Amino acid sequence: MNVEHDTPSDLECIECSANIPVELIETIIKEGFVYCEKCGAKNKKEDFNIQLTPQQLDKLSPKNLREMLLTAKNKSIAYTKKKLSESFQKIKDKKKKKK
Repeated sequence: MNVEHDTPSDLECIECSANIPVELIETIIKEGFVYCEKCGAKNKKEDFNIQLTPQQLDKLSPKNLREMLLTAKNKSIAYTKKKLSESFQKIKDKKKKKK
């Protein structure tokens, strides 16, 4: 995958929300993790719900890869929001039962 240096991607660091450059996406997929250039946090492939193998990556164009990663990111965000909402609802229900 040939990309310009420091081209922004749709992925953000799980710790500081800094943008992860596109050239590091291939590293995440092949090696399973990458360190944030800003804060040094270890970002794992699982954090972004990336399910690609290196062989599948070779078949993708940068545009398709960006679209796929954006979809995975959005699904991950939606799942996290759902789980947080469920947790907050459980807490509210427990407080109501105590009263």
